[in-house]
Amino acid sequence: MNKAVLLHGDLHHENILSAGGGTWLAIDPKGVTGEQEYECGALMRNPIPRLLQWSHPERITQRRLNQLADELGFDRKRLWGWGLAQAVLSAWWELEDKGAGWEYSIGVAEVFARIKV
Repeated sequence: MNKAVLLHGDLHHENILSAGGGTWLAIDPKGVTGEQEYECGALMRNPIPRLLQWSHPERITQRRLNQLADELGFDRKRLWGWGLAQAVLSAWWELEDKGAGWEYSIGVAEVFARIKV
């Protein structure tokens, strides 16, 4: 495991807002600690449900993975692993909380399983 750092914990498209003037705000933090690559998991499976509606979700996910690794200097395999793990965890939370709605997250996990790291 890489060094643990303080993370937002749910950083994705709907939790990043423009404050104007080139300033951005991250809202609804969970305040967890973990590997820095963990932070990108939610971002990579969003926006829900559009990601899986696009014609090539594997290409989009691969491109995101590459961009995040290159721009942030994160480990590509760790990003991939956390993306896959969080997709499965998200499916479990949906099943546990609602008894339904897990299919999207499993679909994202399947996308991760098909891309090359």
